[in-house]
Amino acid sequence: KAAEDKSALELLHLSSLLKESEQTISEEQENLTKLAESIEKERRKHVEDTKILSDNLVNMRENYAKEKAKMIEEQNSEKEAFHNQLNEEQLTKMEKEIECNDAKMEMEASKTAATAAERKLNGMVEMINEAKLM
Repeated sequence: KAAEDKSALELLHLSSLLKESEQTISEEQENLTKLAESIEKERRKHVEDTKILSDNLVNMRENYAKEKAKMIEEQNSEKEAFHNQLNEEQLTKMEKEIECNDAKMEMEASKTAATAAERKLNGMVEMINEAKLM
C-alpha cells in the first residue's frame, strides 16, 4: 500500500513536471513567434530605410545633374573668366559633397543591415541557450 502511494505521488509529481514543461515550451514558442515577428518588422524597416536612402541619393544625383547643367550653361555665357572659375570651384565642392554623402548613406545602410543581422543572431543565440537550459 505504501509503495503504491509512493508511486502515485511520484506519478503525480511527474505529471506536474510534464505540465510545467509543456507550459514552458508553449511560452517559448510564443516568445519565438514574437521574436520572429520583431525580426521581420526590423527587416521591413531596414528595407524601407534603405529605399528612402536610395530615393534621396537619386534625388541628389538629379539635383546635381541639373545644377551642373545650369553651371555649364552659365560658363558658356559671356561671363568673365574669374566668374567661370568660381562656378567650377563650386561644382567641384558639390561633387565632393555628393561623394561624401553617397559614402555616408552607404555606410548607414550597411550599419542598419548589420544591426538587423546582429539582432537576429542574438535572438537565435538566446533561443539556443534557452533550449539548452530546458
